[in-house]
Amino acid sequence: MSARSMRLRSPQAAAAAEMIRDSYFSMHHGSTLVLSLINPLLKRPRVMSICSEMADARLERQLQSVLLMGMEDGGFGLSGSNMVDVARMDADGRGKHYQELSNLMSALGDDRSRSAPAVVALDGVLCGSAVGAALHAPFFVATENTRLWLPGPAFGCPGESLALHRLSRLPHGIGSYLALAGASLSGAECVSLGLATHLTESHALPRLADALAEGFPADAIPASGDPLGRVSRRLLDACVDPPRLTAWGPEHALFYAAQIEETFGRDTLPEILAALEAGTSDWHAAALDTLRASSPLALCLTFAQLRAAHATPGWADAARAEAESCAAAGTTADCGAGASSLQKAKAAARNDLKAHASRGRNRKDAAELARRARASATARAAAEEEASADGPVWEHASVEAVPAELVERLVRPMG
Repeated sequence: MSARSMRLRSPQAAAAAEMIRDSYFSMHHGSTLVLSLINPLLKRPRVMSICSEMADARLERQLQSVLLMGMEDGGFGLSGSNMVDVARMDADGRGKHYQELSNLMSALGDDRSRSAPAVVALDGVLCGSAVGAALHAPFFVATENTRLWLPGPAFGCPGESLALHRLSRLPHGIGSYLALAGASLSGAECVSLGLATHLTESHALPRLADALAEGFPADAIPASGDPLGRVSRRLLDACVDPPRLTAWGPEHALFYAAQIEETFGRDTLPEILAALEAGTSDWHAAALDTLRASSPLALCLTFAQLRAAHATPGWADAARAEAESCAAAGTTADCGAGASSLQKAKAAARNDLKAHASRGRNRKDAAELARRARASATARAAAEEEASADGPVWEHASVEAVPAELVERLVRPMG
């Protein structure tokens, strides 16, 4: 097993190669390439290395699949970008960072790679571009510990999922709810919504590599058949079904589908806020409090990104446009003000869920952990803001105060 080294010409080449070795390792296991992620952050050098390794491996005729997964000791999840680093980058650095993330989405979801399709099998908390990595791959295997979470706007940052093409097409306004309110989806909900293709108990994740390693004979399917069907069936055989849910509970976003559709299904952001204000339930109050505490600019930008992604026919074009928009948004004062608190919230959610998994608590408790971690991180951020004049203070007082031309410039920075 060895991490791929990169041919970098800068004086930082050795340091970058060391970072890559500490980020993931790769292994050719039979007919599959297994990429096991060690570090939860998707930084540019490691993303470049993963993309390059996938491209090289797919030139090998015996390779029939690529498996992207976490370590076997319990999934910590993936946090996407370190937004503190992104906020500190210059324009060129941010552009290159998000270009590589866009390249990763293309590498995972490229239709030309159907002979060696990508399988993303991750549990734990998936934030930011990790959501795009899971949703663009032909196969996404979720577990009882999987949580899809886009907390960006609450901390002044773009959601940077690079998957708004998918999320904007979810029914009942669910995509807007996730992207704007920072709600999370469980693995079972991801399967119900068609975001995940398979669901398994987390202890069975190592079985996937062995199942794919067996490969398929050249005549396993007819020329006119579905080349992905054989992979799907092999994954299904390797998965261990979690106990079946008979109904969604209050810990699930889909429990509130009717309320979400009635509020977050509106055509404008002010209409969403007005609908939440008119609501009478605790859910309406909680969602309204979340949006009121979030960055007005980040909310306006995210809503506009959702609309733009929904209007874009192809997912690859939408991902590239979203990447360019996120790079532009990294320059905003709100992003700089909230980035540190965002990283703390991501780390808290990962650590709490991992601790829960190691203690073996019941599944309902697991569903609450990301929510509690987010609430704790938000409370800490509020306390820090009160204690320091340098705490997050949003640039605009309300969504109505955000200039439309500013949002348009951030959504379409390339014109």
